Parts: sequence; structure tokens; C-alpha cells
Amino acid sequence: MVRSVVKELDEDQAVALSVAQALGGFIDVSALVEAQGWTRERAETALENMLLRDGLCWIDEQDEGGVSYWVPSAMEWSD
Repeated sequence: MVRSVVKELDEDQAVALSVAQALGGFIDVSALVEAQGWTRERAETALENMLLRDGLCWIDEQDEGGVSYWVPSAMEWSD
């Protein structure tokens, strides 16, 4: 069963989703720091909120560059 709940994104989440979309669905803390000039703490908080509070992304703890996140709604799928 799928349940849909209306949720408005906060500004940081909207920016993170935009950056993830530009990167093909992938995002990490350093991408937000570089693209937006955010502090690492702000980027970490935005991504953790997206993951833990809202379930908008998947976490990849096996990425060679460190922890990264995948946003299914922003991923590019090929046939």
C-alpha cells in the first residue's frame, strides 16, 4: 500500500533537490558546500532531514568519497 502525504519542502531541501537533479540524482555534503557555499553543518543537516525526517533520499555509506545520498525522484533512469 502506498500512502501519499502532502508535505512542503523547506528552502534547504528544495536547494538540495535542485543540486541533486543537476548531478543526476546524486548528492553529498561537499556538493552542497561547493555549489551553495553552505557550511558543512548546514549541508549535513539538510541531507539528514531529507533522509531521516522525510524519507526523500537513500543513503550510500559505501561510496568511495564518503557518505553520499541518492534522490530517486531526481535520478536519471536509462532503458
